Amino acid sequence: MIPDKIKIKINGLRLYHSNFIKYLGIFLSEFLDGSSHCIELQTKLRRSVGMISKVKHFLNPIELSSFYHATFASHMLLGSQIWGTTSLNITNKIKVLQNRAVKLISQDYSDILNEIIVQRDSNDIQDNTDADSSDEEEVSDVVEVIHVTPFYH
Repeated sequence: MIPDKIKIKINGLRLYHSNFIKYLGIFLSEFLDGSSHCIELQTKLRRSVGMISKVKHFLNPIELSSFYHATFASHMLLGSQIWGTTSLNITNKIKVLQNRAVKLISQDYSDILNEIIVQRDSNDIQDNTDADSSDEEEVSDVVEVIHVTPFYH
């Protein structure tokens, strides 16, 4: 951190200390932990949820799905490698916003969530049978995966 007493000028313009910078749409904090990007992401996702709640009455399901992908999913995909590695507290807030958006665009929210869970469980069972059939034992870390866009057709 640069002390306040030091004044740096380039071409007559003074440089000021900042806690984060925006580079190619990604907010990088001074500690490179992704927290500043997550704060900005939550703001954008809240705005997108508000827009979805306003337009859902005027669009058919296909148009609403396209609107979700254009306004919500695009923000989640940008920088997902950064916010996906942050603390569980931050990722849980993002998951809550995603669930809220999915609930708004879906009439059968519980059916869609059950379908995602069944698909995930069937993949886990298939992975376990593949692991049982192999002779080598592998140690893996348990990582929770956030499904960024579950509505691609």
